[in-house]
Parts: sequence; C-alpha cells; structure tokens
Amino acid sequence: VQRSTGRAVVEFVIAFEGGRGAKSWLGFEATADKNGPGYKHSNSLTGIDAYYGAHLTLTPSGFVDAFSFVKGNDMFGVGFVSAKDNVLPLAKSQTMAQYRSAPAETIPKAKWPENAPSQRPQTNFLGAIIGGVLVLVIVGGIIRLVMVRRRST
Repeated sequence: VQRSTGRAVVEFVIAFEGGRGAKSWLGFEATADKNGPGYKHSNSLTGIDAYYGAHLTLTPSGFVDAFSFVKGNDMFGVGFVSAKDNVLPLAKSQTMAQYRSAPAETIPKAKWPENAPSQRPQTNFLGAIIGGVLVLVIVGGIIRLVMVRRRST
C-alpha cells in the first residue's frame, strides 16, 4: 500500500502439479471475475500466451486493474487497486516484469500428471479452492485497508 498515491498492489503465485491444472484454474478465475458485480471489461496484454486481464470497480469508489497468467505449472496474479482509474499501465508493466522473471516451470514437465505415462490426470481441487480463497481474502483486506485509510485522511 502506498498512502501518498492511494494505491495498493497485490501479487500472488499458485503452484500446480502440471500446466493443465494451472490453465484450468486460470479459466475458472477469469469466469468468476467476469460474472462478478464489479467487472467492467477485459484488459489486453501482448507477449503472454495464457492470460486474462480484468478492469473492476469497487464500491463505494475504487478501481482494480489486474492480470493473471500461466507460465509452466504456475499461475501468477498481479493487480493494482486505486481510488482513481489510473493503474492499468502499472498493472501491465508489473505483469510483464513478473512474467519475464518467472521460471519456465517449477516442476519439470516430465513429472506433470498430464505427461506421466499411463496415469490418469488428477486435479487438486482442494488446493485450488484454498488458493482461490486466500487470494480473495488478501485482495479484500487490501481493498478494505485502502478504503479505511482513504476515509481517515
């Protein structure tokens, strides 16, 4: 949180056993955001294959520009919260920086469930749900903190 600008940044990474799980969760997260009450439109970004971006509004006043992307078996998220609708360039820049610095994978592709011979693909739904809830709690806490500090100044 940067008090002088009224902005906050949220970043996270969720590790999956394989690329399929990461891409599946990315799709789930994109659908959930698009169906949310604050969703306004998608944000576009070039240079990353598997990603989605969203522009959200918060009540009573606030804006979010966020991107999530998959690299290897990991899903990354970068989002900026602001009282003003002016953080899309920051979100794009930070997302690209995270993408460039992220490893190709954190589990070798040969060990991914979808690449294992004669093994049925498995999805760790409990881990995905816990990760999603954790992300929502962190984002909610940051939003609450920004709004409370904004009211007190």
